[in-house]
Amino acid sequence: MFKRLQFLSWAIMPAIIFFLITGFDKCTGNPPPVTNPPPKNCDSLKPVGKIINSKNIKSVDSLKRETTRNLNAIHRYGAGSFIVAGDSGTIMITPNGGLNWLLPASGTLKNLYGSVINDYDTMMVVGESGKVIRSNNRGVTWNNINSGTTKTLRSVCFPTKFTGYSSGDSGIVIKTTDAGLSWSTIYSFDTTGSVRSIYFADSLTGWFCTSKGRIYKSINGGSSWSIQYSNSSVSLNCISFNGTSKGTAVGSGGTIVETNNGGSTWILSAYNAGVDLYGVHRVNDNLAFICGKGKIIRESNSTMAEILNNPAYKFNAVDPDPYIMGLSVADLGLITEVSVSECDCTNKNDLVMFPTEENNKWRISIRLNHNSNFRDYIRIIVPGFEFDNNVLTGWTQSDQVGTVDPSLDYIASNSSNSQGPQQVGSYSVSGVNDVVTLNLTNRHSAFLNLDLTVTSLNSTQIGSVNFFYGNSGTDYCASVKYILGN
Repeated sequence: MFKRLQFLSWAIMPAIIFFLITGFDKCTGNPPPVTNPPPKNCDSLKPVGKIINSKNIKSVDSLKRETTRNLNAIHRYGAGSFIVAGDSGTIMITPNGGLNWLLPASGTLKNLYGSVINDYDTMMVVGESGKVIRSNNRGVTWNNINSGTTKTLRSVCFPTKFTGYSSGDSGIVIKTTDAGLSWSTIYSFDTTGSVRSIYFADSLTGWFCTSKGRIYKSINGGSSWSIQYSNSSVSLNCISFNGTSKGTAVGSGGTIVETNNGGSTWILSAYNAGVDLYGVHRVNDNLAFICGKGKIIRESNSTMAEILNNPAYKFNAVDPDPYIMGLSVADLGLITEVSVSECDCTNKNDLVMFPTEENNKWRISIRLNHNSNFRDYIRIIVPGFEFDNNVLTGWTQSDQVGTVDPSLDYIASNSSNSQGPQQVGSYSVSGVNDVVTLNLTNRHSAFLNLDLTVTSLNSTQIGSVNFFYGNSGTDYCASVKYILGN
């Protein structure tokens, strides 16, 4: 009897061991990826990070303060990557949607009022007494640049990598054609008032608005300007366009004026915020965000909605990411997260995700459950990380990208390209590879392995993975944010 039991135990034990090995990953506690064989040992698939927390994405969510100084300007240069400028030489940079902030030494105590990135590496900040400072290493170090003026500069924009414009007090407009290394005055007319904001859609076509309620336009790179709008009873503080047709300017007393034809006609909005407005950013023809004294306003299809109302704060600027979220900056160092999405389509339980390391890269393994309540597209955005270049060369079952359905369509894109995804089946635009859009039409589930690398600025190695559902690959609803870290 004993020998028979001993024989059965030796026969059954290998099967039990085989089941345990192949059924579960002993390193992560999760089932192994369906497209990859189980690892031989923990060294080939070991957890290097964890999901710190997850939450449904809100319309407005306050972030931490890193300073008590007034923050005056913000500019986005990737999904969740922003540069902020403020009083007393303050510069703040986040590579991961505000989870962490870098505070590099600016080399000045002047108040700073405008910030911009003219390519992925080069940043420019302008401010008090004609101050222009420039970084060519993504904000790590900054150098003083001779602007040719001592007048306070309040706004800066770069329509191309080399051509940029800045404007400020006493009607000053200066221009650079060498990526900000040198500047020259192209407009100075004191009776214009302070040029509060300048925007160029391309190297030739641009507008500025003034403290005396005027809007001017140039079609020749600033060589000459013509007045398009005038209302001396208000101060116009900020102007923003989508392309060369749809534009919005905001100012004192809740003033909002808009154009659909490049400024040939400007129409006063019937909506009045009732407070002074200081910032506007037009995402596209149908969506814009406006901020001011105690308010952040979303304009969607010409309908205004106050998504934040707190009279204790003065919001000076807003920059919404066209895919995911934006930040608004205020006096006393407040930074507020603003979701571009207007709805919440799904629950985080519909997504199963875990981070691992494969071939010295972060990997997120995702299981998607898709049903009739979901939309046909899902967009995955990873502030603080970027998709490995090899991921986006073709949707195949490789160790870069795996799916149970090799025919799953995808669009690879770059969040710093405001025109949206341009490449199908390949990736060629420069900058951070931080967006993947999947077409889930007629598919009920998918399993993905996506490899990530930490962006060069993200020294903390903390980031987030954000999911959005949408229709026709254009209009997206907020879903859930997973925050990853060590």
